[in-house]
Amino acid sequence: MDQGIPFFTPSAAKAPEVIGELRVVKADLGLDEPVRDSGHNAMIFCTLR
Repeated sequence: MDQGIPFFTPSAAKAPEVIGELRVVKADLGLDEPVRDSGHNAMIFCTLR
């Protein structure tokens, strides 16, 4: 369902600087511990309520 919320999908190959910035933010928030094992695509989806 489109709710008009912008999104982006950074690629480690195409946007390594974005991936690096995300790693810093995740570490600052204490979210840098993996929730599942994946060396290729560690994507997870969450629902905000």
